[in-house]
Amino acid sequence: MTALSAIDRLTGRVTMYRLVVLALGLLVVFAVGSSVAGVLPYPPIDLVVSLMVLLIVTYLSNWLYAALFGVHPHSESSVITALLLFFLLFPSIEPTELLALALAAAFASASKYLIAYRGRHIVNPAAVGVVFVTVLQLTGGVWWVATAPMLPVVAVLALLVAYRTHRLPMVGVFIAVSGLLIIAFGLGSGDGLGASAEYAFVSTPLVFFAGFMLTEPLTLPPLFRQQLAVAAGVGVLFALPNAVSLHIGDVIFLSPELALVIGNVVAFLQGQLRGIELTLKE
Repeated sequence: MTALSAIDRLTGRVTMYRLVVLALGLLVVFAVGSSVAGVLPYPPIDLVVSLMVLLIVTYLSNWLYAALFGVHPHSESSVITALLLFFLLFPSIEPTELLALALAAAFASASKYLIAYRGRHIVNPAAVGVVFVTVLQLTGGVWWVATAPMLPVVAVLALLVAYRTHRLPMVGVFIAVSGLLIIAFGLGSGDGLGASAEYAFVSTPLVFFAGFMLTEPLTLPPLFRQQLAVAAGVGVLFALPNAVSLHIGDVIFLSPELALVIGNVVAFLQGQLRGIELTLKE
């Protein structure tokens, strides 16, 4: 049995959603363990309380919106959204910070029903939830998952998810475009090649973004070449803030989450995947 066959058998035992939940759950366990060991600068209590708030609010708000729209709630989807928000927003036990987390979670759930077409959400819920609280100036995306201690585990799990979802080419295009641009911007500002590469892959959420955010199936265009084009475009937007400051007024700045939302909208305008109707013959 080849290594790929073993991976296929292992990951094939669970659904795609369950695999992402398990992968993000492992990241949570590793993050909390690293915090307890003093490797991460965030107190364990801040991580645990923030996660609990996000899970509870996301689950309950998703259930509420599903009841209002008369559809069956997708519990695993709400858990994934909460886990993604956990790694994007600043963990804290301060009441105002927890309120911001709760609002991000509630809006992320709402976006699945309000920013949707034919029962499918148009933008990544976690990304648009962060954009929402950023516009309200309550908090912003800090993407604290982008740290050196987290990178090896993030990289392995992101690669596993990308392989299972058959998005490796898309992930590769995004990482190549964005990574090379960030390195080029660093070289242009006088940094060395090593320092520029380290910044691109360690100090930015490049790998986490590619494996867990960009690859969400419901927000992708239908054709393979369109997916690669969106990956390249989002890669450019992801890298641009490292060279120039792009903003609208004093509130909206080009950030990883906003780059993804823009890419999602472009993907939606390129069309949606259609279901295939099968007829049982015998």
